[in-house]
Amino acid sequence: MNYFKILGVFYAACAFAESDFASIHHPMLSMHQQFSLNLLHASFQENKNIHLCPFAIETALKMIALGSYKITFSDFQTSLKNPCEQQELIDHQTEAHINLATAIDEGSYHHKFAFYLSHDLAVDPGYLNRVQKLGSVDLLQEDLKMSCGQKIQEWLAGRFKKETVQLHGLDFKETKGKIGLLSAISYQLQWKFPFDHDHHESEGIMEMMEQVLTTDYYEDKSVQAVSLPLENHLTCLIFLPKNEKLEKLAEQMKKPLYLKKIVAKMTPHHIHLKLPKITLESPVHYKDALLKIGLSQPFTKIADFRLIDHKHACCLDFAMQLCSLKFNETGINAEGGVKLKKSLPVKHDCTLTVNHPFLFLIMDHRNFTLIDAGYFQSPY
Repeated sequence: MNYFKILGVFYAACAFAESDFASIHHPMLSMHQQFSLNLLHASFQENKNIHLCPFAIETALKMIALGSYKITFSDFQTSLKNPCEQQELIDHQTEAHINLATAIDEGSYHHKFAFYLSHDLAVDPGYLNRVQKLGSVDLLQEDLKMSCGQKIQEWLAGRFKKETVQLHGLDFKETKGKIGLLSAISYQLQWKFPFDHDHHESEGIMEMMEQVLTTDYYEDKSVQAVSLPLENHLTCLIFLPKNEKLEKLAEQMKKPLYLKKIVAKMTPHHIHLKLPKITLESPVHYKDALLKIGLSQPFTKIADFRLIDHKHACCLDFAMQLCSLKFNETGINAEGGVKLKKSLPVKHDCTLTVNHPFLFLIMDHRNFTLIDAGYFQSPY
């Protein structure tokens, strides 16, 4: 069952004009923004491509947090920037799900969650009832006749009909008291202004898409930024550092006020844009990023998940995201026919050629809910 349909309507009262989206200060949204940007910053590695789906990761962490107790639950609260008790946590995430449903066409976005459990664990039914309020979660019990990777492949095939992906570092066969956190995300978004299928250039070994469009743009001495409108209330923000180094930009971007300042200062421009066609398909292990932002106790032997299994001690072992990201002429992960282009100006007043490492954010422009975010650094 689509959980969007079973959640009540809350965010209608929070709707506002698109020009005012930078002024939102809802506490829950501020917590989401801070957590998402902290996680993005913590995931940065020089010369490595990575993308994270912050909203889905946050949901998965809140699911597992509902099974934690005392110090472990407090650690989740601190890292998620969310000082709420369990019922408030459920209410807040429910509100976020409702808002996301208004931003994306039905059927365009799906996320599924699973816990990979070592063979000795048995999940408490009461915990499952609570966690279902955030969304459905599948339980993948360790099978001593197949590897962890094989079990996850089986789950993906059943849930998404996905082709085989390479899963590394997941060999914890015949261990005890271990939980793996899995998030699988699939979405298709279309550009409001598709790129020209007939006009391609190359920058080094990268194939570049090209178009001239009128959209919001910002530039200062250190960065160029452009907003590429997607369907409904979504946008893709591209940030291109002028010094060709992403590390400083990544450091600045962990502050929500920096992001909001740039967005607030964007103005419409006629832009000649060249953007690379990129593909990011590798599974993302984000345990190290969680450790960097301070979420460490749930991964230790003293973790307390007694609300999941009160008979056996257990802790988190891995946290993994499975999601493909492809920029093409039609959109992001988009398939099928291309929308007809609207009439766009031939002349332009600025040029943006994304020919070195850049940062991108895919978000609901009304409130900065981050659907996807990452760094593309190679093969430039």
